[in-house]
Amino acid sequence: MSKLDRDNMVLNGKRIEVTDEEYDAAVKFHLGRRIFIWPSSVNYRLTINELNDERDHYQWSTEDLELSDSSFEFSPRGYMDPNGIYIYIGFGHNEIEDWRLDEMNLHSDFKELARVHRQTYGPKDLIPVYNGVVMGKIGEQWPPKTLLCYLSTQED
Repeated sequence: MSKLDRDNMVLNGKRIEVTDEEYDAAVKFHLGRRIFIWPSSVNYRLTINELNDERDHYQWSTEDLELSDSSFEFSPRGYMDPNGIYIYIGFGHNEIEDWRLDEMNLHSDFKELARVHRQTYGPKDLIPVYNGVVMGKIGEQWPPKTLLCYLSTQED
């Protein structure tokens, strides 16, 4: 299992210091979700992280995928948990504009995200896909901004 580096935590593009309580909450949250990214440096090819990685997107992307800060900033990314799939872009966890979703052809990977969600969390009739999240307290789940669509997690 890869550990969350307390001294390398980034929020909104800036390195931050966290309390013991915030760090423990962040680790718990990170272990309860599975992250993915469409790196801009590799033509937006979907890359999904393994389970049980307590690192944040920034640490995983810069360490394992060797993304630069600017490539990370412009790469759509997200995570899945038992309740849904959440996508966003930028350090501000912004919504991905419709034209950008189309231009990057991200919709084509939604079937794969649904398959991985089913494999990870079990089948559900429909799983919501949210676009953007409202940044909140470290270690808590941040509320989604908008519902983008629903995906079936049933096998074809």
